[in-house]
Amino acid sequence: MLERVHLCAGVHLRRLEQDGAGGDRDQLHRRRRVPLGLDHGRRADRLAAAGDPLCVLRGALCGGDDRGGEGVSWSIHHVNLPSPDVRASAAFYRDVLGLTEAAWTFPPAGQVGHISADPARLTLFAPSAVARGANAGLHLIQPEPAFARRNNLDHNPSIGGHVAIQVDDLDAVMERLKAAGIAFSYAPTFAIPGMRHVYVYDPAMNLLEINEYRQSEAAR
Repeated sequence: MLERVHLCAGVHLRRLEQDGAGGDRDQLHRRRRVPLGLDHGRRADRLAAAGDPLCVLRGALCGGDDRGGEGVSWSIHHVNLPSPDVRASAAFYRDVLGLTEAAWTFPPAGQVGHISADPARLTLFAPSAVARGANAGLHLIQPEPAFARRNNLDHNPSIGGHVAIQVDDLDAVMERLKAAGIAFSYAPTFAIPGMRHVYVYDPAMNLLEINEYRQSEAAR
């Protein structure tokens, strides 16, 4: 039996073989790990040919490949952590770790979705003034079971936590997800000025947000 574990930094192969006594002898065969983006092209082709949905996310989000092509430019926009007591969590990050808490910046009234302005339910820790204006950094949110329904989403970003990756071309990412048959939720600007969002589960069922900033949307 062969179990394949695909990682963005490399591929692990674990082979389970029967020994003479009938027990399992676990032999781990590791390929050399390579930096993100190196050997990307050949490996992505192999995984795509095998029908591996993870290669779609890797192709959309990882750096350039070894054939000279350019991948989608991306960066981490924020990390979202759920908390039943946002103020208690905020006190830890502010008073113990020394992070700077900031007020949330909302979109214009005509674009804002169903999202609380109460700092007891949602708050932001941002490393700079620029980050504060874009709500970039660390988000603390009180889980809300009805959040997805109230914002017309199939995924609930207020529950379980997620990391948000910002890209330059969200439409290209959505086309890759559609081509792979991977379900996702799309939201126009509703929580962050000028930001469009996609929510999707990775193969390990980690919720991922992928977003794109559009100056034209922020200026409305």
